[in-house]
Amino acid sequence: VDATDADLRLPSPGDVHLWLFDPDDADDAAILSRYETEVLSADERESVSRHSSTAMTDGARAQVVRSRALMRCVLARYCGKNVPPSGLRFELGERGKPSLAGYVECDDDPRNVAPPPPLRFSLSHTNKLLALAVTSAPKAVDLPRSNKTTNGSNRVASVCRPFDARHEIGVDCEDEDRRTSGSADRLARRWLSRDEHAFLASFQDDTTRASRFMRLWTLKEAYVKALGTGIAAHPFARFDVSMTPSNDETEPVERVELRERSACPGSSGEDEDEDEDEDDDRDAHSRDAETKRRDDWSLSARGWRFTLIRVKRGEGLICAVCAWAGLPGSDGDALTARRSTGSVSVRWTVPLLGDLEPEAKPPPEMVAASAR
Repeated sequence: VDATDADLRLPSPGDVHLWLFDPDDADDAAILSRYETEVLSADERESVSRHSSTAMTDGARAQVVRSRALMRCVLARYCGKNVPPSGLRFELGERGKPSLAGYVECDDDPRNVAPPPPLRFSLSHTNKLLALAVTSAPKAVDLPRSNKTTNGSNRVASVCRPFDARHEIGVDCEDEDRRTSGSADRLARRWLSRDEHAFLASFQDDTTRASRFMRLWTLKEAYVKALGTGIAAHPFARFDVSMTPSNDETEPVERVELRERSACPGSSGEDEDEDEDEDDDRDAHSRDAETKRRDDWSLSARGWRFTLIRVKRGEGLICAVCAWAGLPGSDGDALTARRSTGSVSVRWTVPLLGDLEPEAKPPPEMVAASAR
């Protein structure tokens, strides 16, 4: 990442710029006030003030402000030198995933909203870390802004269409040392797949098992954030994420693999057949459509690339990135991009104050990644 210019060039599709922000680097009232007045939009300032007057704590308010500042300050740099952070315009997908809808340049008429660059992003935060992952989509591909598609009955069918999320990205950060109120075994039985539960049960040490649970959770969270569905629409138990030791002694990171179990139930995505005399044909058609959806989910799992890092060596903060890298051997397939190498570049930044020099923070440690 070239941080010497105000504007940045987008990474290639499938490659990732991962921006990290330590909240301790912006914990005084003066910089938080600048974020609110110089970076946030008028609507965001009004929302923060409204919620602060009710149940939002000072800490929660600061976290929201920092998150918005990180997102706006970094993404504005990809749009050009004359684009202020407050000039960005966003829209939300059907399940709340934000996307950049456009931007207004400095001193321009607010109604003159320019089209956005083909970037994709995802934001995550904990009390100790904020993370923004950025990638791009091919300009030649006409991609939907959100995952929303409907069938003839106006039922949302996007969850059954994994390719609606191609070229997307998801990021999640967690504290690996954090312990929940429930045991890792009980949480795994409730939330994870059978294979993942069995994997965790193979660790006898409670601390190791809890740590492994957090790694799996972080990887799976990054995946559903990339899909734009959330856990409710694509439950964790419906897909497997495995982590196995690498056979390459020169690269001792674990290998991540994703396996989709089935298509989602309750939404076929097909128009209803109005001819009652063709029930058998319709049933056969539905079965064929269900099989295709299941195959599509299984195939799409091969197109996602995962990276899991420990933010600071020896500490518990971990960050997972899931980005669409394309399917192997799919150069001629209109539904997919050329397969990316899936590189991830990490940069620490403080909104408005600038990017940190590489030696200012300990280097991140690679924990696991998809095979290249």
